[in-house]
Amino acid sequence: KDVGEIKSDWNIYIIGYGDHFPSEDMPDNVFFLGKISRSMLSAYATNWDVGIVPFKQGGVANNADPIKVYEYLAMDLPVVGTGIQPPIGGDRLVRIANGSNEFIRQVISAKKESTSLHVERQQFVKTCTWDKRLSMLLKMIDRGEQRITEKLSLFK
Repeated sequence: KDVGEIKSDWNIYIIGYGDHFPSEDMPDNVFFLGKISRSMLSAYATNWDVGIVPFKQGGVANNADPIKVYEYLAMDLPVVGTGIQPPIGGDRLVRIANGSNEFIRQVISAKKESTSLHVERQQFVKTCTWDKRLSMLLKMIDRGEQRITEKLSLFK
């Protein structure tokens, strides 16, 4: 809500499940679209500058690895999130913000560097398939590696 009020010239689209969205309290530039299909996501995102993943800190967000992050990166969008961690190996590609003012700064920065990270985003998403993760895990097992924490991190 705060970001929509502070940046009234931005259109902010919220997509997904989430808790009950208080649409009656939201500024006119914040739109809650609810759950939409993947094919529709790309239709909306075509006109976006930045993909946002606004999770509330704590609870589910502590261990979340939202698919939206990967979808936005695959659509070549810079990503700004709250309440989550960047995916392993994607630290430079996903900006994390705490609070409305930092969120606004991160969105502005992400938009400015969007084209400079295009190749890195595309290379990263190519590594984010189940086939790649399974292949990495099997190679580790074949080498007799017993680093359980590292193996488990492949599935986050």
